[in-house]
Amino acid sequence: MAEESFTRWLELPQGVPVRFGDLPRLIARVLHEGEWAQVGAEIGLETELKVQVDSGALTVRDPLTLGPQTFPVGRTLRASVLLLEDLRPLVAARGIGLRLIADGAAAESAPVIETPEQRRWRLLEMHDAEVAAGGKSGALARVTKTEKRTRPTADRSNIGKDIRKARKERDEERKGGALIRLLK
Repeated sequence: MAEESFTRWLELPQGVPVRFGDLPRLIARVLHEGEWAQVGAEIGLETELKVQVDSGALTVRDPLTLGPQTFPVGRTLRASVLLLEDLRPLVAARGIGLRLIADGAAAESAPVIETPEQRRWRLLEMHDAEVAAGGKSGALARVTKTEKRTRPTADRSNIGKDIRKARKERDEERKGGALIRLLK
């Protein structure tokens, strides 16, 4: 499609790969105005994009090496990235143009949106770092104090629950990884 024919645009920072886990939300926000319509589209897009990855139509990449992702499943798939040149035909098929903007302009115009899962993992990493640095005693209080600087509505009880949930997810993922290694 010619650039003039697009009526909707997805603006992304130039040269920065897009997280696969963020892609359904980004596309849904461009396609739909209402919050409920966006949520519905996001759910449908998650499934559709996973099918495209499974079929090989969409190449996801390892976020560290930018090589093809060898095991695109679950959290590994959500953490994978897409290069902008791989993303352009995907959004163009939906009638969306891809507009690349300078890094400084992107930082001003696009707020960082964190999913609950990403927040749980970030809090778990902060808690683990606090335990390693200052011991287990008071680690949750220190994490809560730090979190309240950026998210004033955060409370200690919910942060503790989020950390426990992320720890449980991490442990289950580790068990699953060990099981997969045994099956090979």
